[in-house]
Amino acid sequence: MKEKVIAFPRMTHFQTTRFGRYELLERVSVGGMYTVYRARDTEAPDPHRLVAVKQLHDRCAGDSAFLEVFRVTARRAMACQHDNVIQVLDFGDVAGTYFLVQEWVDGQVLRQAQHRFTRAFGMKRLPAHLAVRIAIDLCRGLHHVHTQLELLQVELSPGEVLLGLEGEVKVYGFELHREMLSRELGGVFRPKLTYLSPEQISGDAKDARSDVYLAGVVVYQMLCGALHIDGDHDFARLEQIREGRLVPARMHNPSLDDGLVAILERAMATRPEDRYPSAESMQQALSEWLDAHAPGLHPGTLKHWMSWLYQDELARRGREFSLPLGFLAQLESWRASAQAGRSNRPSA
Repeated sequence: MKEKVIAFPRMTHFQTTRFGRYELLERVSVGGMYTVYRARDTEAPDPHRLVAVKQLHDRCAGDSAFLEVFRVTARRAMACQHDNVIQVLDFGDVAGTYFLVQEWVDGQVLRQAQHRFTRAFGMKRLPAHLAVRIAIDLCRGLHHVHTQLELLQVELSPGEVLLGLEGEVKVYGFELHREMLSRELGGVFRPKLTYLSPEQISGDAKDARSDVYLAGVVVYQMLCGALHIDGDHDFARLEQIREGRLVPARMHNPSLDDGLVAILERAMATRPEDRYPSAESMQQALSEWLDAHAPGLHPGTLKHWMSWLYQDELARRGREFSLPLGFLAQLESWRASAQAGRSNRPSA
């Protein structure tokens, strides 16, 4: 289980405590490796600045090889600064409790935001223009990590992409090299079977093109609202991925245009040499598609969409927001499209 820093955590009874220079305000989640707190950095220039403090569990901190990997990768991650990557701000230990500090971003992971949209519209897939806008920033973050950290994101999924309330798109998971950690701890951190590239399953060498494949999987799920495989059990699903027997995107979304189908097919090609050579080249293809199909897309569309999705929570927090008439018209267009899609479904 992987921790998520989210905007609207489930409120739990928690007494504020001091942890080194940080004031722990609220426990957000407990995962397989960390306990995560929303916290305040008491030594920051802005005394109200919020951060995410991730305390390493004792079972991990007791392994010297693990701690060495933790220190090396955390130090490298601090040097990775990009608008589309969650920033690592600090790491160390307080009285023997090892920790990592990340920026706090109000938002929600892509998987949950898409589920919420489905409940509101009855539309499992995201509108194509919105999905591509998210995918462009996702690829930008991936490319930066590949080129600056020389690390692969081996757990990329809709649960590792954060959508901020201000329209940010940020990727998680680069603070630790999970393949290295898996080797050090005997394979404890097994990646999700659905989010593996063919070469990961076959045990072949991996490079940035493995992440291009996984980025394709994330985009596929945004555009189709379904998985790219349909096996009944893990072995069947792994074989489908390894052999490239994927469900065609148009089986789930018949309205998908030729350009997006071509982008998905290249990103998710079985052989790495048939894919985009980098996340940057995939981002360029997506940008060209968006420029051709939505040249007037408002840059604040994602921000407005998130505000609309989470307006109840924003109101409870007393946060003001407004939705422009242009976005409301776009929303009605999406709603009409969803209703038309439901009415056109063949009867059972």
